[in-house]
Amino acid sequence: MRVTIQWTVAAVLSIVSIFPIIQSTIQSYADFPERHPCYRECSSDPLKSMTCGYNFTLEYFWVLSKACYECPNITSDCSRFDCIPADGVKRAIAVVNRMMPGPAIRVCQGDTVVVDVKNNLYGEGTAIHWHGIHQKKTPWMDGVPGTTQCPIPAGGIFRYEFEVPLGGSYFWHSHAGFQRGDGIFGSLVVRQPKKNNSLYDFDLPEHELLIWDWLADLSLPVFLSHHHADGDNKPRGVLINGRGFPPGFFKDFGDHETIKTKGKPYVPLYEVRVDQGSSYRVRLISNGVLNCPLAVSIENHTMTVISSDGFDIEPVDVDSIVVYAGERWDIVIRADQPIGTYWIKFQGLMDCDDRFTSAYQLAVLNYNPVPIGTVPSHNIRNWHEAAPEKYGLQLNPLNTAPGVEGQYITAAELNSAQDDDPEILTKEKADHQFYLSYDFNPIDNLRFHGPHIPIRTVRKGFKLYTPQLNYISHVMPAVPILTQPESMSEMQFCNDKSMKVNCTAEYCECVHLLKVELNSIVEFVMVDRGYTFDANHPFHLHGHAFRVVAMERLNKSTEPHFIKNRDEAGLIPRQTLKAVIKDTVTVPDGGYTIFRFRADNPGFWFYHCHITFHVEVGMGLILQVGNVSEMLSAPKDFPKCGNYLPEVSNPPVYYQENTHSISLENGSNPHHPSYDIMTTTDSSLPSKHSSKPKPSKGKSSASFNLPNFLALVIIMVNFITFMT
Repeated sequence: MRVTIQWTVAAVLSIVSIFPIIQSTIQSYADFPERHPCYRECSSDPLKSMTCGYNFTLEYFWVLSKACYECPNITSDCSRFDCIPADGVKRAIAVVNRMMPGPAIRVCQGDTVVVDVKNNLYGEGTAIHWHGIHQKKTPWMDGVPGTTQCPIPAGGIFRYEFEVPLGGSYFWHSHAGFQRGDGIFGSLVVRQPKKNNSLYDFDLPEHELLIWDWLADLSLPVFLSHHHADGDNKPRGVLINGRGFPPGFFKDFGDHETIKTKGKPYVPLYEVRVDQGSSYRVRLISNGVLNCPLAVSIENHTMTVISSDGFDIEPVDVDSIVVYAGERWDIVIRADQPIGTYWIKFQGLMDCDDRFTSAYQLAVLNYNPVPIGTVPSHNIRNWHEAAPEKYGLQLNPLNTAPGVEGQYITAAELNSAQDDDPEILTKEKADHQFYLSYDFNPIDNLRFHGPHIPIRTVRKGFKLYTPQLNYISHVMPAVPILTQPESMSEMQFCNDKSMKVNCTAEYCECVHLLKVELNSIVEFVMVDRGYTFDANHPFHLHGHAFRVVAMERLNKSTEPHFIKNRDEAGLIPRQTLKAVIKDTVTVPDGGYTIFRFRADNPGFWFYHCHITFHVEVGMGLILQVGNVSEMLSAPKDFPKCGNYLPEVSNPPVYYQENTHSISLENGSNPHHPSYDIMTTTDSSLPSKHSSKPKPSKGKSSASFNLPNFLALVIIMVNFITFMT
């Protein structure tokens, strides 16, 4: 009997002791749910397409919550269900299904995706955008509040349903406020039937790398501190698939100490495992939040780049690649080095560089049979050591264009592997050409520099320079234009051709709208004027992909008219064959990027900088493709929303300060003329801003203020008395 009890106790203790290992193994399947029926061998037979369902629950959560038990002190605890370890620094987050990144969607080309989104965020609306999916049959599923749908209310459920006709690397993310940067995003990979001449042996789910910069707090308080006070907007760190070292991890290491000998606890780094002699497709997906491009390199390994933003390119071998917010780059890694362990390095640039936070991160490339959890014996102690090899070839460099042979190659110098619409490139002049210039403008943005705190009166740390397109701040309407166009007041729309004031001197905001005919060829000339800061902006277009035909940095700063003059003189050649296809592209500071596309997807499509703080203050616009009559109609029971301003029986009396206000009478702005969205108008190059209007006849440009006058009299009397 005693022996039986002893054996029972021993068995129980054994099970308890291995529970964390079992938990870790189960979690690995949760991280890579290849057991979902839609994760399968893809077929070219359309009859084998599937409808793939997912449930998303959005909620606020916590890094290193009670679900993590003793993580990172007990490494296995970091893999428990509901444990989000991040970089081991506690902070509030927003998540889907208590995962960060959120659940991956892995389907085959031609499948239909159905996602039920349950919004459990406290008092916040939300929406999910499917980044890179063009939604040709279902434009109302693009997931942009104010453009294609109403926000999903707190406590509500919304079902997204759409087809994925094109293979490639995409991702999904919240398109409401700052939720994306706080954790509401995940990968969306559309796989294709494997080709016989494949450039790689394996395309595995664990080789999807979601990379992004990371703040020390929720994005909203950081945004408010930066825009209303003197707080900074610099990322504190970087995460790779939701994991990484905390900032300053190596600060207390001695010259000869290693991670193993130091014994310092840390969240296990993300690990890419390979077999020697094989080749692997690795998908780099950037959920970049702020101005922090990441330079990616792998020790002792060359990367073969095969795809960008879901479209194949002619392969090119590089030693490093810079990835901007919203971009996706697919690379091939050949496991041709001695069996061992190697660092994968992610060096933060711009606001993450050594002028500011020196943010960087590491992941590990391990060759089998190196034990799981092994890290290299040498340290990458700081931002400088995380840099790519000095003499290697870098793709997509920061603020460098054109490329330099043997050193840099830009996205505009890549060749597409497909050219299905050659007229886009060969047509001498596009049907529509838009010059869109931008900078951080020293303007009295009424949302952050109202009449009581003009920008010229506050000290440097409190000045808020506003990023704008053509000196206009875009305001997202309260009503989704696509599904409720009849509800929109025409007075809310504008662009730089319709403005009646000088927006370089006065703050201008509206629903910034450009209109083009269906199936027309459109050219955007993006100009980074480059005066205020040494910055960089990646721009993303919804509903379409485009061909990047030219890119050049001219100087530290430039102007649109200078580029227009160069273009008219034939000094800006465009790529007319095999231009790379993308949906997100960078623009060099003090230079330009030019891209073309066929506007063949009728609807209203958002175009914006993919840096969260910039798009939230209006660095974007809406592109209307075709007439409303040419657009697909949303389902009859599609949710509606809008303002509620009924007539009142007795007109209310309001107290109104004698100052400017951002609240405009009847939701309209007298500076904005009527602008018809129901039909398409011709577009050409933007005209110059008109001069500032003079005061109207019969009205004084300054009003008499009795209290101020009496105060002035008293001061003068006192001054005269003192002098006598």
